[in-house]
Amino acid sequence: MKLRIALISDIHHNKKTIEYRPGNEAMKLIPTFIEEARMQKADVIVELGDRIGNASHDEDMVHLQDVASAFRKADMPVLHALGNHDLHFLSEAENIDILGMESSYYAISANGYRLIILNTAEATGSNSIMPSDTQIEWLSDEIEAATEKVIVISHHPLTKQDQEGNPFFVDNPEGYKVTDESRLQDLMLGNPKVIASINGHVHWSYCTENDGIPFISVPSLIESYPETINAPGSYMIAEICDEYIDVSLGTLVPKRTVGRIVLPVLS
Repeated sequence: MKLRIALISDIHHNKKTIEYRPGNEAMKLIPTFIEEARMQKADVIVELGDRIGNASHDEDMVHLQDVASAFRKADMPVLHALGNHDLHFLSEAENIDILGMESSYYAISANGYRLIILNTAEATGSNSIMPSDTQIEWLSDEIEAATEKVIVISHHPLTKQDQEGNPFFVDNPEGYKVTDESRLQDLMLGNPKVIASINGHVHWSYCTENDGIPFISVPSLIESYPETINAPGSYMIAEICDEYIDVSLGTLVPKRTVGRIVLPVLS
């Protein structure tokens, strides 16, 4: 059985450009992405967080409602993860309510696979980028109970990456990934149930393997570096089956496939 996931991240819907994020272009790209997901015969859309630009509480409420309304028009399930910008002015409860999420972290089954969506932006009373102890215990229980192959999904990377050349994180080594990836990897590495980890946040595409598990970063929909206009509409399509994970990177403006990688699933 195959599962096709359409992946979108770091929408940063806003009325202005912040750094190299033309946030005013986001809302015209989301419907195009949804149509592309339909054309690609995706089974599910996964939106990886940072969907707003943290302008102010009231502006963010409006922007989040815009994004939620756009995704409600999709004719397939849409799974949302929480990002750090989503929780800058808005609460977890506000995000959950507007997006129709069941919780800030949750798991669903789709086409014979278990998708576990973490909240790596969870407020834990510290400056760390980490799920809470309660959430990590929940993740352990979810993996243990899973009868299907598991894909762990989060906003922040769960492994180290080389950020050389990344204008946002090369000088911020503490800001691009979870603070203590070992606590999460202890549950994932060496476990034959876990076949992949997918994240956003770093604004570029990246893939590294750790103990046979691919850790895949989805680029920002609107990141236009080094320009400040003409967002490319970047997205990924991941086809997953028992033998492989086939990941294609595409853009909507112009519409093209710009990269592909096929990774074996280790039993």
